[in-house]
Amino acid sequence: MKNIAKLAIISSVSVSLAACATSGLAPVPTISGDPQRVVERNYKLNSTTQKYVGESIVKVKDYYAKKVTKPVVIATEDFTMSGSNLNGTGMSATLRATKGEELAIAGSVTHEGRDYYVVRLPANSPCNPPCPLVDPASGQLISKAWFYTGYFTPGDGYTEITPPTVRLLRGESESVESSRGYLNQELVYSGLSGSTIRLAYREYTPDDMARPSFFQDLTYDQGVDIIVRFKNIRIKVHQATNESISYTVLEDGLP
Repeated sequence: MKNIAKLAIISSVSVSLAACATSGLAPVPTISGDPQRVVERNYKLNSTTQKYVGESIVKVKDYYAKKVTKPVVIATEDFTMSGSNLNGTGMSATLRATKGEELAIAGSVTHEGRDYYVVRLPANSPCNPPCPLVDPASGQLISKAWFYTGYFTPGDGYTEITPPTVRLLRGESESVESSRGYLNQELVYSGLSGSTIRLAYREYTPDDMARPSFFQDLTYDQGVDIIVRFKNIRIKVHQATNESISYTVLEDGLP
């Protein structure tokens, strides 16, 4: 009787798959854009700002980077998807992923003129249980499934998706082109020493690690609306106390 039952399940799966469309997976490549210049500031030029002792009055990053879109999707929130008797095969499955989790894209399939990502869930799954499908444009999970046997099933699949608002979006990262130069520097207000304004200059690596050999203590005579210059940075100091400094960055030599 056990052999008969097993044969019945295999027959059911075979009949169901025979009605499905066989489709090869099209590769989803990594996309690398052209390097673009990136300038990040913690201030606005010609705008008066106040900072306290120990805070950065000027913090600048200037570098070239290119966006890299990897063949993965990232979950916007924790979610669960489940289905029973998937496409009439008798197969049931429940899949889970957590917010921020990277899931590899096995490839893409086309059905009725529309492309879908086939997502490995759980991560690195061989699509057994069936891998879910994702709309590339919206990141929305689709109630259809891709079977490990190589069949695309356009019927009911993972019918319960909780929460329904979850999206699986393409993963992007930034690749810094350090060979084209990289500036990561700041000026920190260190307070007053008598009638002298004290600043600290610091440089950092692209991954924000301190470079102690590029630290420097700076001093400037205090006055009314004095101009402070260091390298390409030109600052007008309106008022400085042992607690805070009021200033305007006039120039920084950056676009």
